Amino acid sequence: MSRSDGVCCWLLLVLTLSGFLILILWLTLRPSAPSYTIVDLSIPNANGTGNTTVLFGVEVSNPNLGGGVYYSDMNVTLYLFDENAGSMTVPSFYQGHRRTTSLRGGVNAGRRLSDAVVRAVANGTTRLTIGLVTKVRYKTLWWWSRVHGMAEQARMLVGKDGKVRQARMHRSRRKRKSFFLGG
Repeated sequence: MSRSDGVCCWLLLVLTLSGFLILILWLTLRPSAPSYTIVDLSIPNANGTGNTTVLFGVEVSNPNLGGGVYYSDMNVTLYLFDENAGSMTVPSFYQGHRRTTSLRGGVNAGRRLSDAVVRAVANGTTRLTIGLVTKVRYKTLWWWSRVHGMAEQARMLVGKDGKVRQARMHRSRRKRKSFFLGG
């Protein structure tokens, strides 16, 4: 074996090991999208008069092992039978790696939808959709990613008691998400 063959083998070995190292780093540091779960939703004044406030609780989980997520202001919107019933904004926050954050809030459905909510809950046929729209940036070691738009939604049926069980949010395929994401 000549000297040039040894250098070529050594160079090929270095390139192969570098490629494997880059592949392993990319697989471990690549960010995963956070998951959103509705853990609580209730309509406490469903059989009363006046404005109806829908209270909700959302858990935001960051599954990333090596990085955090910065959330810009979140717009949480309540849809009753696909009609916008109200919205609120959750202030921006940073979430560390492998963390779960609980968000609680209330959306005022207003007077015009209040009667519809009361009738629908009394019949046990209320179909609510919670939409969550935000922009996120991932932090991995010393690097921040570009801004990613997130539009999530959960559809659920509300029982006669005005409560729902836990529901996982999924990506929204509706056109209304483009209004909030600016595109």
